[in-house]
Amino acid sequence: MLAWPGVASEVRDLVVGPLRLHRAEESVKGHRRSAGTTMPRRTIEFSDPRQSPRAPVRDRGELPHLYKEGGSYFVTFRLWDAVMLREQRSVAGTDAPALARQNLQPLVVQPSRLHDRALARTVAEATEPPLQSGSCLLRRRDLATIVQEALLYFDEQRYHLAASCVMPNHVHVAYTAIGTHALQDIHHSWKSYTSHQISRALGGHGPLWERESFDHLVRSAEHYEAYVDYIEANPVAAGLCSTPTEWPFGSAAYFAGSRW
Repeated sequence: MLAWPGVASEVRDLVVGPLRLHRAEESVKGHRRSAGTTMPRRTIEFSDPRQSPRAPVRDRGELPHLYKEGGSYFVTFRLWDAVMLREQRSVAGTDAPALARQNLQPLVVQPSRLHDRALARTVAEATEPPLQSGSCLLRRRDLATIVQEALLYFDEQRYHLAASCVMPNHVHVAYTAIGTHALQDIHHSWKSYTSHQISRALGGHGPLWERESFDHLVRSAEHYEAYVDYIEANPVAAGLCSTPTEWPFGSAAYFAGSRW
């Protein structure tokens, strides 16, 4: 089962293929909901791509991207200065996105590994920059809040947000697209809006995000659960807080009713 901090396990209902996770009614304060209002049961859906037609792989330069309408994805996007330029990464042999694709992609599609939660965690770890890399602009509360609110804004309209976490120099998200809303459009909306707002807050700024996001079409409910758990536990693993709900820029705190 998905580990949702602060939600009683006896009220959760897990149905696989597509997976639907119903969360208990709870008092929620925060983005797009009035303080103290009751939030109805929330459904987080996982769409099994094996049950839909094959889709062509697209390559925008550095990473291949596999899109399926209504697909469920694990995504990492990183600050521009948190990673070396492509040429520098290649020379240094530390091109994390390429290594993740080359070494892990063949494994995550094997039927025998679709229940391997540890493999999903390994994929997630491979997409992260070192926590101290770059300016770590998102340590600033006001800037992290801009990103957090952007991720939440179109929840239940363009996508079902399963989990998110804004770290000092990168962002993790797990979501299922709704209808014909395409992954590339969802990501462009997040990155374009936050770039403009953060640049305004800083009085002008160069590129904010690395050009390409790492996006992975999730192929099993077990892997999706593992990504959700990894995302919400990320700040705990990094030593930034003691529990997921203590991190103000993640879905665990938001769904638990905490304000940032």
